[in-house]
Amino acid sequence: MTFTQIYLYPTGGQVTNTKYDIPFTAELVKEWGPKWKVKDEKQYQEKHQELERGFAKIIKQDQELSKRGIVDYEIFNKKYEELGQKTTLSKQEKELGKILENYVFYNDKTSKIFLDIQALEHIREFQGSEYGVSDKKYKELKADGFFDGTKLYQKAIEKRVKRDYISLVHEGVFYILQEDMVTIGGLIMICFFALIIPYQLKQRLRQVIPILATTKTGRRIYQIQLIASALVALFVGILQMAVYGIIWHLKGLSVFWRCESWGIASNSYWCDKLSFGTYMLLYMALILLFAIASIVIIDFIGRTIGNYMGAVAVSIPVCGVMMFLMRKIYYMLFLITNDQVLAYWELYALATWLIVMLLFYKIRSKRWKKVDL
Repeated sequence: MTFTQIYLYPTGGQVTNTKYDIPFTAELVKEWGPKWKVKDEKQYQEKHQELERGFAKIIKQDQELSKRGIVDYEIFNKKYEELGQKTTLSKQEKELGKILENYVFYNDKTSKIFLDIQALEHIREFQGSEYGVSDKKYKELKADGFFDGTKLYQKAIEKRVKRDYISLVHEGVFYILQEDMVTIGGLIMICFFALIIPYQLKQRLRQVIPILATTKTGRRIYQIQLIASALVALFVGILQMAVYGIIWHLKGLSVFWRCESWGIASNSYWCDKLSFGTYMLLYMALILLFAIASIVIIDFIGRTIGNYMGAVAVSIPVCGVMMFLMRKIYYMLFLITNDQVLAYWELYALATWLIVMLLFYKIRSKRWKKVDL
């Protein structure tokens, strides 16, 4: 239940507040493959007509709609939008509105088909602005300030919008992964604190430190214990990530692993040529690497604090700060923003964190060799 978004899927309605859009896009990936090309208009139209026929077959059985000439999706949707735009409705219009709303929201069969059609149209909605943009159209959009941003941003977006295809990975799939990755990162941190600090405290309370410090072999144990802690933490982290990956597959989202890592509308990523599955593995690895490096701080707290209450009092805020830092770095990993001047800045941030932890370890290692009894 800690993995909030994957746990709620598909009833959580990630991004669009409907439980149908991502499953429908997953069906398209199975049927069409991981991408849809602009030139495959016939394929799109055939799917649209197939859904329209299914919707019409159901509403034609409603006599009230038939009396008003509402016998297919196009007429239904037009009337539904008209009523939605009116500020005041007559008695007859209110009655009709309730009937239409029932088919859109409360009838399981028609709700799914109606929203599937909306999801299908959403795929082509951004053609000519987010992908499939001609040179002429690009110049017009640029003149209108549509691509305003840093030179780095303009260069990245120009390459992307001129592609003649769209990756069929849904934006909601990115949302699920991004929300859950920072959550699982925090969960891993908490587990690391819970694993390591009690062990170090027991060692300290049992007066083992003076024994270790009086021998050359004992002083080397500090490094061995730190490595052992890191290995145990790595095992636990990999186990948690594996569990998440299994849940992801059982939920039916693994179909998106072969799609390219860029969404239809708002999600643009520097690693967009990588498959989504590779992006997901990279996400997990970077989260885990950040957490493993933090073992140095966790080990320091366990060796420095003299009692359990003190360790808990220090661990909670320190863990909170590291979880906050992890979220700032890794939320929406490798996202392209219009004010960005450095691509893949998250890797530089991680490298900085690793260097700081390495320096801290070196200082602690030297101090341990000269520990005062």
